[in-house]
Amino acid sequence: MYSRNTSTGALAALGTPTIAAQTAPGSIAISNDGTSVYVGNYTSGTVSIYSRNTSSGILSASASTPINSHSPKKIVISPDDKTVYVMNGSNSTISMYSRDSASGALTALSTPTKHVMTPLAMVVSPDGNNFYVTHNSETIMSMFARNNKTLDIGVIFSHTRTSLSSGTTIYYRAYATNSIGVGYSTDKTFVTP
Repeated sequence: MYSRNTSTGALAALGTPTIAAQTAPGSIAISNDGTSVYVGNYTSGTVSIYSRNTSSGILSASASTPINSHSPKKIVISPDDKTVYVMNGSNSTISMYSRDSASGALTALSTPTKHVMTPLAMVVSPDGNNFYVTHNSETIMSMFARNNKTLDIGVIFSHTRTSLSSGTTIYYRAYATNSIGVGYSTDKTFVTP
């Protein structure tokens, strides 16, 4: 742990420059209010939670137990500090947690995970309304709308097909599901180039 000189950018070791982590800590995120630090431990398959002293920057292990994950690769916190998203490398999911602003503890949302194809990177928009994921082995980016009441994310649209022959007619339609039921768009088509 280091303090940073805001004028020069120089780093200076804090009193105790290290703190224990679990196996293969790789991703890290700090809450926007500066009071919590989350560390994804890739090999351990957990996310460790630390409390941060906003004056000194010193971290201390949180009373919260580390949450189980599936090889966490990236952690993103929503701008309102209400939600923590964890990208899991071993099962291609994004885990979603509500964040307790007082303790930094995380609680799985009612829909705790979203399946995404080989996630590579993710980000929440500055207004907190959208969530974007790039994919490791695909040539697409998935877009999600974030529900600011439930904190859940729902796909706006994302789909990739490969190895299609030229001149193939593709038929498709979008659909959406909510508490009322399922709604479908009109049928659409296009021909592959």
